Amino acid sequence: MLKKMPQNALAFVVGTVAVLSVVVSWALVFGPDPANESSTILAYAVNYIFFGGIVGLFWSDKSIYGAGWLASPLLLVGVVSMLFAGISWSFVSHDVPRLAVVFLVGTIGCYLGQRIMLGRKGRRSTKGPG
Repeated sequence: MLKKMPQNALAFVVGTVAVLSVVVSWALVFGPDPANESSTILAYAVNYIFFGGIVGLFWSDKSIYGAGWLASPLLLVGVVSMLFAGISWSFVSHDVPRLAVVFLVGTIGCYLGQRIMLGRKGRRSTKGPG
């Protein structure tokens, strides 16, 4: 089933799972009280390097495109929130740094996932017959 699904759609689905994972892990660790901004960004970074690695395992293009599709659900949430709440400076001060971290860390994770996959393919092809 995964082979039939386009890699863009699969990366979008993984990005959606990553957003939900950040929300759940942040709520479990910090509870109902909002934590400081650095711990929130750390939660995004840890989750997105993991999920970026997953996207990198099946992404065949440059890793920056995979990270873009991985970060697209978070961008979509930001755009929808701006549509309903209006453009505010809180979006610029809180959401833009998160998006930058997610994109950077997602690119690194996707690159590492691609390196792992290329290493696995290289090991398979070096084995000779018998």
